[in-house]
Amino acid sequence: MTQLAEVPSASARREFVSLLDAVRFWAEATPEALAADTSDHGRLSYAALKADAESLARAFVALGLKAGDRVAIQLPSMPEFLTTYIACTITGCVLTTLHVPYRKEELRPLLRFAGPRAVVTARVGAYDAPATMSDLARDIEPLEHVIVVEDTTGPGQLSFAALVEAHRQGDLPPQPSADCDAALCFTSGTSAAPKGVVRSQRSFARNASVFSGLLNLTRE
Repeated sequence: MTQLAEVPSASARREFVSLLDAVRFWAEATPEALAADTSDHGRLSYAALKADAESLARAFVALGLKAGDRVAIQLPSMPEFLTTYIACTITGCVLTTLHVPYRKEELRPLLRFAGPRAVVTARVGAYDAPATMSDLARDIEPLEHVIVVEDTTGPGQLSFAALVEAHRQGDLPPQPSADCDAALCFTSGTSAAPKGVVRSQRSFARNASVFSGLLNLTRE
């Protein structure tokens, strides 16, 4: 059997046990390098990603979130998605990803299954995701906090930017194990109902390492 691509050996690249460790390393080594660069939602350096994620992690703790709690997210590709993911790895919360095209009745069973205590979302075009999540929160008992990116928040909703700015100082929780749950993702549901799949922090870091090697990605 022909091998299409060879995974570089561990000695040929830097290994991290979690993506949090990777972000902290690159924020120290190359603070101004871009961690995220989008055409319509701005940029984020590694230093800013680390600082914003740590602030959001403190905000999560202030809201009463703890390791093992699930934080749902329905966002397009934007820097705040990365910030939320890294904040979850700092606190041990489990990021629960929701497909952006899903609407209320598609989201309801997924949220009931996941039982998140918070959701991070934003208005996307004509879709008022924050209002949808606020409506669903009335039926999803664990869901307490609707955190909104960019748009002005409605009643009972929290501003993502305000949470980050209000928690720039303070202690961080103890770093969780790399083997703890990092994310709950749902399958596409093409042939059956979507199924939840849990991934650890270590598995995400390993996947990133393997694929960066296969694609010959470098720090440049």
